[in-house]
Amino acid sequence: DWSSDVCSSDLLAGYLGGPPLIKYLVEKNATEALGRKVTLGSAQFRPFELAATLNDLTIFEPDGKTPMLTLGEVEANTSAASIWHLAPVVDFLHVDRLSVHVVRNADGRMSFADIQERFAAQPPKPADSKPARFSVSNIAVSNSSFVYDDKLLDTVQRVENFTLTLPFLSNLPHDVAINTRPSLFAKINGTPLALEGTSQPFSDSHQTDLNFNLDGLQVAKYMAFAPKLKDAQVKGGLVDTRLKVGFRQEKDKQDLYVS
Repeated sequence: DWSSDVCSSDLLAGYLGGPPLIKYLVEKNATEALGRKVTLGSAQFRPFELAATLNDLTIFEPDGKTPMLTLGEVEANTSAASIWHLAPVVDFLHVDRLSVHVVRNADGRMSFADIQERFAAQPPKPADSKPARFSVSNIAVSNSSFVYDDKLLDTVQRVENFTLTLPFLSNLPHDVAINTRPSLFAKINGTPLALEGTSQPFSDSHQTDLNFNLDGLQVAKYMAFAPKLKDAQVKGGLVDTRLKVGFRQEKDKQDLYVS
């Protein structure tokens, strides 16, 4: 996994060579992995805390000038438990001011298709390879936004004020049955969305229970994605929801509950 390799080498660089070497290696390794220009404003590493902060990360479009993704700051504190688990154990992860701009061109090709193709061309992992293990606590994403510009359907969708908190996420064997409690707030094209609940994403059952609240969704904004109506046209309308959604999987059986 290129991202884990980049993180490991950059943390080692921070210990041996300091922030300038981290900055150089992040830009070099990410640019080579993605096939896109990647720049980093600055980096800080605190070796005695096993903590690092990256500022002003940008991934550009193929023209090398237009940002596809910008990241104001990401801060991570790792744990010494990573040594005996032989897997990354992160005590704190905060992502701030993440901004992503995705375009579907008029021919239907996504703006990140070249990155997908680059990864798809890599040699496949052995069939018996095990997933990379990890454990991350105190996850927070704040002040973030996403824009989807659909040239094919001539519509733009915006997610703003995106905030996510996740106390715990781990696929270490002794952690998979522990409930994590995600909480999310965002504005979808100006409509407030709130989500909270419990989940076991890496257990065999994938049991998940969520409360899904939506206030004043503008229906007409999404009709471009729906099948065309023969004898009617939707010009307006608002939708409010207070949904409870549950999911559970048992062997070949999957149950979905909505109330």
